[in-house]
Amino acid sequence: MALSTRDKRLMAVALCVVLVAGVGYFLFGRGGGGSQTPHTITVPTGPIATPSASPTPGQSGNGKLVFSGRDPFQPLVDLNGSSTSGTTGSVAPASPPPPAPTGGSSTSVNGHTVVLLDVFSQNGDQMAQVEVDGTVYTVKEGETFATDFQLVSVNGSCADFTDNGDSFSLCQSTGK
Repeated sequence: MALSTRDKRLMAVALCVVLVAGVGYFLFGRGGGGSQTPHTITVPTGPIATPSASPTPGQSGNGKLVFSGRDPFQPLVDLNGSSTSGTTGSVAPASPPPPAPTGGSSTSVNGHTVVLLDVFSQNGDQMAQVEVDGTVYTVKEGETFATDFQLVSVNGSCADFTDNGDSFSLCQSTGK
């Protein structure tokens, strides 16, 4: 169906009105005209850390600072073994994290990780199996282990310990 001349003019006028309204909307505050509330900018208080730059060696106060760094588009580690950057040296792989405590409940005492693995009775003595920093000890009540730790008492599935005068209790995990 062909459009008449009158329809073509009407469409052209409507298109112009829409374009002018759109341009006005974007140029003059997106439909503003009424009262507008000002935008609030929050300025942090207190000291603000600013990066510092140091001149490269051989520069003597000429007012120019040269920032050096690595190319962000170069890989950190070259898996092929060839050197793609101008740096010397190599990147060593990170060492694996220490193993997580296994077994029962654990705590950190004076920089040591202590885990109660098991409590049991052997030949009438109350005993506990305790892991300190990855080393497992089997001790009876009153015995000292891992240099400064002592098993004070065993009560059911829980045990009381001391380390240089600091007392703490651990209970055996029920998820065994």
